[in-house]
Amino acid sequence: MEESQLHRVIDPAGGAFAIESLCDALARQAWEGVQQIEAAGGMEKALVEGSVQETIARSRDARMKRIATNREPVIGVSRFPLLDDVVPETGRLDPDTLPDPAPVAGFEPIATPLARIRLAEGFERLRDLADARRDSDGERACVFLACIGSLAEHGARASFARNSFEAGGIEAITSAPLDDATAAGRAFAESGCRIACICGTDERYLAEARAVAQALQDAGAEAVYLAGRESPELRGAGIDTFLNASSDLLSILEDAQSLLIGERP
Repeated sequence: MEESQLHRVIDPAGGAFAIESLCDALARQAWEGVQQIEAAGGMEKALVEGSVQETIARSRDARMKRIATNREPVIGVSRFPLLDDVVPETGRLDPDTLPDPAPVAGFEPIATPLARIRLAEGFERLRDLADARRDSDGERACVFLACIGSLAEHGARASFARNSFEAGGIEAITSAPLDDATAAGRAFAESGCRIACICGTDERYLAEARAVAQALQDAGAEAVYLAGRESPELRGAGIDTFLNASSDLLSILEDAQSLLIGERP
């Protein structure tokens, strides 16, 4: 980078059509929003009436749903989480502890203030819950990944499952390649975990998932997940939850945490 002076280019995009068209579309949509606010009487009136807050809330709710379902990952939180990551002390003020601003003469009070949010707050809450449980119990909650077949067969889904559970503070314990249901049950019993997730290929699932799920339950698994799509063949196979790219990951993690801390049977 330094030898080619790439970091000294004034316009890194170089007038690329893709970048320019995105910027143009963004500016046009933003200008439409500004015109709507001005046509309604200006920003002050829009804030007092709450129309700006409603617009922001719709956008916020849609984005938070994308984050919850991992369609919009938050790097380091819902994607590539580090369980023992230490958050540095920044010395910054917590906005929630600040007093409300004093009224300004000539301006109406805003009935609905803009809400303070963090995009990662749902996952952060689960991580804090898991860390608190680790501090009180001396160990972190874990999920046993029952890996069926060779690494080439289970690797991708095991990585997906690990990332998914650890985003909620639940440590993933990965098994060695498992050849049969008996080995899966035995390995789970030795893991010390209370929940398990089956990882493998669709072909392996059809042939072995039912027996593996039963073995995990017999070994004491309180919930059995499967990393993959739900299919008619696997319904009623002893799988409690299917974990895939279309899942509401945040809801699944909240349910798992509720189970692990004893808030649900």
